[in-house]
Amino acid sequence: MVLKLYGASRAAGAGLAVVITLVEKQIPFEMVAVDLVNNAHKAPEYLAVHPFGQVPAIVRIILWP
Repeated sequence: MVLKLYGASRAAGAGLAVVITLVEKQIPFEMVAVDLVNNAHKAPEYLAVHPFGQVPAIVRIILWP
């Protein structure tokens, strides 16, 4: 199982809290930067991840052997 964490390129606020929790719990994750300055969180590609365009967002990917 792999987690993808979508968040601001410089984790702050809620995104930072999620990163700290994942690191402390030793949960592997992949960080995907979302450019909030250029409204990337309002792009159709990101709205497919989180329909309200909120950041951070976590997507769980299950890898089957």
